[in-house]
Amino acid sequence: MACVASYFQGNVAAKLEPWWPLSGWLTWNVPLGFAPYWAALLSSYSCSLGRVSAWINYHPPYLSIFTSQISLRTIVIKNQQDELVPTRIQNSWRVCIDYRRLNQATRKDHFPLPFIDQVLEKLAGKSHYCFLDGFSRYMQIHIALEDQYKTTLTCPFGTFAYSRMPFGLCNAPSTFQRCMTSIFSDLLQDYMEVFMDDFTVYADSFDACLENLSKVLRRCIDTNLMLNFEKCHFMVIEGIVLGHLVSNKGIEVDKSKIDIISSLPNPSSVREVRSFLGHIGFYRRFIKNFNKLALPLSRLLQKDVDFNFDQPCIEAFQELKNILTSAPIMQAPNWDLPFELMGDASNSTLGAILSQRA
Repeated sequence: MACVASYFQGNVAAKLEPWWPLSGWLTWNVPLGFAPYWAALLSSYSCSLGRVSAWINYHPPYLSIFTSQISLRTIVIKNQQDELVPTRIQNSWRVCIDYRRLNQATRKDHFPLPFIDQVLEKLAGKSHYCFLDGFSRYMQIHIALEDQYKTTLTCPFGTFAYSRMPFGLCNAPSTFQRCMTSIFSDLLQDYMEVFMDDFTVYADSFDACLENLSKVLRRCIDTNLMLNFEKCHFMVIEGIVLGHLVSNKGIEVDKSKIDIISSLPNPSSVREVRSFLGHIGFYRRFIKNFNKLALPLSRLLQKDVDFNFDQPCIEAFQELKNILTSAPIMQAPNWDLPFELMGDASNSTLGAILSQRA
């Protein structure tokens, strides 16, 4: 794999061409009447100085000392769990910027993200995959020079502004997806799938996958798009994509996420019920009669309903977890075969299934 090494950089991301359509921030995104504001320092900084200092020293290519009428507050939070990569466990603390007021004044960019189901169905059933990860994600996108002051942040070490697009901006996902779609536009559908900074190269044979990988990596070189070697996997027969395991057998649930869901205790509040339904609803395609099974829990979310996690709720909660732990392998549809639409209804639910006979 020595020939692959030249496509990666381990420390800092190189510049992407500052194409105007791909700029991380455009002047017209903020109305002319936007009022500047200044966020005061928090007293809790005393226990986080070391982490903030390390964060600033880690981002010298992206941060510059700046004076502006706008200043945003920095917050240090702990990740829920450390992120494991092949060579180390990445930092469990993260410095975040409070962009809420700036986002409220920003005109929204509604560039669509790909449908997860369509991406999974396209990838399922292939013989080999390569999973690539973009380095520093949003940080590879430039912010227009005249708009950098809008990202000014304050901390005990001064005020700084970003020259690259940071996390937290409301239009960052749309901007990044547009950039990736533009870069790989002629390679999508036939050679690879792109969802934000997750790139999946696929093929029906080892040699074809290696050839497709070469095309994708060449495009990365041509556009100065950097990849994170530590998170990339080459020429494998299965892998995790968007919370699912894809392989030549089909689409499966991510066992690590299912283990977390199955270990959850009974919810003690409406918020916990809503969270559980949101997590398990992500895999609803693997659960037959999901709406019917989840009905006792869904009723707890209705207005003017007292929270009472009674026996029907307990049974529904346990049954949903049990079904998910033994979820079947889903096959991608064969568009050369006919489909059948089957519907059903009861006093409380409506349902329909689009299926085909193998």
